[in-house]
Amino acid sequence: MARARRWGANAGVKSDDVHELCVPQLTGDPELSQLIVADPAPKLSPLTGGYGGCVALAQSAVTDSHRRKGGDSKRILSGFRVSLPNGREGEVEFVATAGEALVNIDDGRPQQRPWFEETPREWIEGVWPEQVWARVDDLRVTKEFHQLRERRDVADYRHALRCLRGQADGLSMASMAQEVGRPAVWIQGAISKGSPQKPKHLEHWDPDGFSEVRYLKRRYHRSGLYEEIVQGVSWEQDRVWRVHKETSGDWGLRTVKQCEDRNCGRSLERVPDSSVKVGPKDSGKPKFSQAHSNWSCKKQMPGCMKPDVETPVGNMFYWWCSKHQWYVCKNCQKEMPDKPTSKQIRHWFRGESKALDDLVFQVIQDFNLPDPGAAPGGGARNYTIKMNWYPDGASQVTDHRHDNWTILVSLGASRVLNVDYARVSMDDGDVILFGTQKHGVPVAAPTQGGRLSLVLMFKPDQQVEKAALHLAGHHVQGFQYVQRVQEANDAIESDGEGDVSFSKEQVTALQALGFGELEAEQALQACDGDSGAAANLLLNA
Repeated sequence: MARARRWGANAGVKSDDVHELCVPQLTGDPELSQLIVADPAPKLSPLTGGYGGCVALAQSAVTDSHRRKGGDSKRILSGFRVSLPNGREGEVEFVATAGEALVNIDDGRPQQRPWFEETPREWIEGVWPEQVWARVDDLRVTKEFHQLRERRDVADYRHALRCLRGQADGLSMASMAQEVGRPAVWIQGAISKGSPQKPKHLEHWDPDGFSEVRYLKRRYHRSGLYEEIVQGVSWEQDRVWRVHKETSGDWGLRTVKQCEDRNCGRSLERVPDSSVKVGPKDSGKPKFSQAHSNWSCKKQMPGCMKPDVETPVGNMFYWWCSKHQWYVCKNCQKEMPDKPTSKQIRHWFRGESKALDDLVFQVIQDFNLPDPGAAPGGGARNYTIKMNWYPDGASQVTDHRHDNWTILVSLGASRVLNVDYARVSMDDGDVILFGTQKHGVPVAAPTQGGRLSLVLMFKPDQQVEKAALHLAGHHVQGFQYVQRVQEANDAIESDGEGDVSFSKEQVTALQALGFGELEAEQALQACDGDSGAAANLLLNA
């Protein structure tokens, strides 16, 4: 089986590969076929679809028992070729949890997916196909060939974890086969092997962070909401942060500075360095770099530690740009401005915008999220709630991962969200729930309108996932909403004892890792205001 490329379509399913097949009609497996024909839950709504590789029933993927006229089971997965009611044709890119499919239109002339190791930073006209959303019921399948939109080893790992958890919860083999969309023989094998090995280059990630993607169309669409929120808050310039893991196992958090030679803009690299940079690429091994003294600092600020070549480096570390041989010492690097991103950011402050407050609390209620701990005038203290604003098509975010779960609501102009290898066109009001999946917002056409994303980042929470499935119309056995949010006027106060001085920027940086304001403040308090130590404390908790 060919390997899945960054934007490749080379992970098709083979009919003799029963351990990795997702589409029952291709496997010929009678046990799984029986699961398809039988209605596993009478209250299950007529949903279909799937995401990525072998996906869960909860996401309506493989084992959905939706019947068309004549009693057939209709299933659509990424990679299937389909025909729309208007006669146009294309390939399914992604399928939402509630039965809508995103189709790459090619009018019967399939195109090879472009090969890029990373998403291009500049817009390339004509590279990407037109995308349209359509109801699965309105599509006619012309060719069934499932193509992965994620790494197969990651899908295998995630589903193996789910099987082990399901066994511990007392789930039957049949129900687990239905949920993860795998043949029963695969489920048996995953359980017999025990704890799976983490996917290559993802050894640093928390197993609880691996989850299925849930996607709901137009859930929060309201005319004028985007404009009201954009005009109602005070936006700030976003900065680039990087998380690193040292060979000792300690985590570190660094702002990024950029080379100033000839408007280069490349991120400066630290020397010496033996850490693994966590994102945007999946790095498996630390990058070792050796220090030398044959350089002088280009900034020459007050307190410069390397004003000339003759000054020895000693034990200090420094930064450089490998392209232009541009060096800066430790002290001068601290005084340089942080590297900006191309988007604006704003953390949620309760009371700043009524429209935003209403949206935030609606999302919290819908997904049965824990209490954000936001006092009037303050922000979320128990987990991160923020917004990213992309004023135009040039605003973008490189692909990256988080070690937590994320709910993202898109408002404004339609914009692509990369989710692993899938390019998902998010419309106004769409919402997505995901875990460690690599994600980012690629560059769009220069004429693209503005868009914002409301982002809630929190610890993995099965209650939230169950709520997402419930919102999509699925019957979730045993699920019920629970009271998790405090009364609206309850204030959260600090006793003020043992306060340590730290800045709002330090708290914001830790929040960017997915931790709540309260957690960030407590970590900084415990670490005497040291951001790196606080990040290490939180990430190793």
